[in-house]
Amino acid sequence: MFTRKPPTDPVTVLVDGLQVETNEAGKLAIEKLQAQLAELITARDSATEALTIAKSELSAAKAAAARLADSNAQQVADLQRQLDEAKAPPAASISERRSPQDHPDPVARALADRAAFRQPAADNGYGAFVDSLDYRTRQQETGA
Repeated sequence: MFTRKPPTDPVTVLVDGLQVETNEAGKLAIEKLQAQLAELITARDSATEALTIAKSELSAAKAAAARLADSNAQQVADLQRQLDEAKAPPAASISERRSPQDHPDPVARALADRAAFRQPAADNGYGAFVDSLDYRTRQQETGA
């Protein structure tokens, strides 16, 4: 009914520096697992190397961003200073007072020229107005 396989001779396999005795099937399983382990170690090493490269690129990008931010901050400060300088009047115009003789006002000059021709008014027209009133109003003012 059952056929038995004849037992095989034990095989010695080296696992992590230790000698292990097993049969042929165990030897094949151990070798397969060791190959998979070697592939995983290689994949881990390449992933670690890629991570190291990515970290160095990230630190370089952060440094570049910091330099750019410092540069932008300096440019903003320069633009703000230029804007402040443009808004503020020059220092010479503040400290230097101008006299009216340097830049005379044309209206004031024209009025000053007419001052010589002014004559005081002797009559403002009230007498002529009273004379033009009719007789009833004249009598009230002169008579009474």
